[in-house]
Amino acid sequence: MQCWICARRTCVGARKLKRVLERVQSGRRWPATSTMGEIVKRAGLVIAGKKRRRTEPYTQPLAHANEIEPRLVRRLQGLVPEG
Repeated sequence: MQCWICARRTCVGARKLKRVLERVQSGRRWPATSTMGEIVKRAGLVIAGKKRRRTEPYTQPLAHANEIEPRLVRRLQGLVPEG
């Protein structure tokens, strides 16, 4: 059974795996999706996602923007055409 699922799909998560098994062997009770995910992970059939790098929170966001840009002021006043 496991070889058939692996040959058919390259990426099978716990939810898909549970649905396929319930469809193929509907008379059997299957464990919860989270339990199936742990079983698949223990078997080494899951590739872990990349860890996301987190930036430290800014202490003073936009501290360099103390004044409005003069060109923006002229554009807002209608003195400079947009574009």
